[in-house]
Amino acid sequence: LNGSSGMSFSHIQKLTQELRLIFSTAVQNKLIYESPAEHVTKPRAERGKRRTLSEEEIKAFLSVCENTDRFRVFQLMYFCGCRPGEAMECEGKDISLSDGVAILHVRGTKTVNSNRIVPIPEELYQIIKDTPAGEPIAPNARGKHHTESSYKRAVSSLRREMNIALGCRVYRNQLLPPFPLRESFVPYELRHTFCTGLAKKGVDVRIAQKLMGHSSINITAD
Repeated sequence: LNGSSGMSFSHIQKLTQELRLIFSTAVQNKLIYESPAEHVTKPRAERGKRRTLSEEEIKAFLSVCENTDRFRVFQLMYFCGCRPGEAMECEGKDISLSDGVAILHVRGTKTVNSNRIVPIPEELYQIIKDTPAGEPIAPNARGKHHTESSYKRAVSSLRREMNIALGCRVYRNQLLPPFPLRESFVPYELRHTFCTGLAKKGVDVRIAQKLMGHSSINITAD
């Protein structure tokens, strides 16, 4: 818990709740006398604002994704609203057609609402439609499911390519400051951008909740 200082408020809140649950269960089962997590002091947390990509950032993102499968995991987040872990787990068997509409079965596990069906935009469907049933839609460099380390490398690569697309100078393969892509950019914002796009298109918030896999409509509205 102390090691999570500086992380998001929601992450620290969830971690604290899990610790209290673990130790209260231990007390109930008479494994310990009292819970050491009952009166812990939470570390400093960051209350970050949910950001969406600017029009310029969207343009740069789409341009670096063109004609490459390196960033397919991020395309699933942008076009289908997947969480990073969900995008990494999507396989060819999750793609199907329903009344002529391409759909993706997102096998989310975060909450009961996470398991959902979302439409696939035509531009993405044409790229991923031939993915073999048991193969990942968004493979890593070795053609396998992403691992935590390969995903981090993909994020670094995405940031680099977006910086270049936004006009960053390169010298001997090194980016030269100033960096046009804001330092606070994280790929999760692609999912927020998907949700904001639904609102801009006039999609009812209750439908947006289902497409996002949110447990509460308040989260979607926020």
